[in-house]
Amino acid sequence: IEIYVKTKNEDKIKDWLEAHFKQTITLSKNGGLLSAKLSNNEHNIPVNIMLNAQGGFSSIWFDSPHTNWADDLSCAQQFVSDVGIMARCIKSSWLEGETEDPDCWLQIGKSETKEIIWK
Repeated sequence: IEIYVKTKNEDKIKDWLEAHFKQTITLSKNGGLLSAKLSNNEHNIPVNIMLNAQGGFSSIWFDSPHTNWADDLSCAQQFVSDVGIMARCIKSSWLEGETEDPDCWLQIGKSETKEIIWK
């Protein structure tokens, strides 16, 4: 699962993650990349956060299938609901042979979700 959030504020992202995972996260910083291990009781979940990855958006990438969300969209919707800041996610999955436009993204705001082209 990967989402992009319209903030460069490390504390907002960290607070949101801590609200959804049992174990307090420990961040290690390497330039603009933050890495952490989260826990949801059953699994340790590596997460990478790239602050200001693109155009003021920070990337949050969960390197595990064991997150609290079924897909990118539900994760982005949860972030927007909890933090009140716009999020984006890829419209389709990152699977080989996908026919969807790889530049087609969903932009999730407080009141609407819409398709955008994001390059």
